[in-house]
Amino acid sequence: MGQRILSMQSAARKLCSRRRATISKLVTYIQRRLSALYAMRGERVEARRLVESSLKTYEDLGIPLALAGVLGFERAGLNMIEKNFPSAEHDRRRAVQLLQAHGEKDVLVALSALLAAALCAQGKDVEAEQLLQLSDSGGEHDWVRHMLAKEVQAELHARRGEFDEALQLARQALTHVESTDDIEGQAHAMMQLAKMLSWSGNGEEAIPLLKEAGRLFEAKGHLVKADLADAALKKLEPTGRRSEPTWLTMR
Repeated sequence: MGQRILSMQSAARKLCSRRRATISKLVTYIQRRLSALYAMRGERVEARRLVESSLKTYEDLGIPLALAGVLGFERAGLNMIEKNFPSAEHDRRRAVQLLQAHGEKDVLVALSALLAAALCAQGKDVEAEQLLQLSDSGGEHDWVRHMLAKEVQAELHARRGEFDEALQLARQALTHVESTDDIEGQAHAMMQLAKMLSWSGNGEEAIPLLKEAGRLFEAKGHLVKADLADAALKKLEPTGRRSEPTWLTMR
């Protein structure tokens, strides 16, 4: 009888532990969604608090793929908005390593492109291009990977003065996302194309793209990026002048 009671107590403890883990996962999932909403509104202190809480929970529970997601998307995204590119690189590099270690390929190709964006933002063009080759291992119908990679490739070509190639890639990225319902992705692609147009000396052509990008970001509720689009409009170079725009487009 005593052994039976001990077995029942052990089973009860395991059940309670599993329930606590399930509740923790649910709470953390909600925190991730909330952190994104706070970030979109520009409330970065609260967004970062929720992100850090999510990271700790996933670390404690030993859930590496979810941990990689928070590092590569939520926390790195905050760092990119704040132009803390080295920290964004660090988070995305760790996320890529976690995904590689656990054989997760679907998210890996997208995060590799995002890591390339963080590298490109720091002028680390050679490594960025190497990572884009890794992202090319994704499926032909992976439009997210195609869009992200082309946005970064456009920037790299523009740096070398290859504006025809840069514009072509930026337009292809926009075409990829326009066939989807990803409003934020469309706005990003418009801003990147506008940046390539401005950089190549075609600032006037960038104006309607930036206006539409701002409208889409606002419709999505992403007030921070709507403000970025508006700021980019005010910084546009006159048509005929070629210089690298200082406004942020990559995520």
